[in-house]
Amino acid sequence: MTCSRCGNQNAPMSFACASCGAALAVHADAVAVRSIHEKNPNLALVLSLLLPGAGQFYNGETKKGVLMFLGASVGGILTLGLMYLVMTIWSMVDAYKVANQEKTPRKKDMAPPGLSEAEV
Repeated sequence: MTCSRCGNQNAPMSFACASCGAALAVHADAVAVRSIHEKNPNLALVLSLLLPGAGQFYNGETKKGVLMFLGASVGGILTLGLMYLVMTIWSMVDAYKVANQEKTPRKKDMAPPGLSEAEV
């Protein structure tokens, strides 16, 4: 990838020019790969509303999804539905937060190659 500021040829998928440090344009391929893994927080919330733990399955947290479903089912039976309601709300909030975290890049994900988190 060629730097528009100094003309230096950089490695493919570089974020910054190795010579002058200018930001380089992001490839469409990199954006496409990132968007495939992004989860929709609203869909995760609705899935957990329909079935506690379903939003966790959608987010890829299978073990947590199974535990939330079992907790809601068994707890709901033992407490005449009260625990089911509590677990459903908890499942909805958790699924939304996790899906939203995946959507927002972390600080270390935004660091150009060669720089640590502290330098960003």
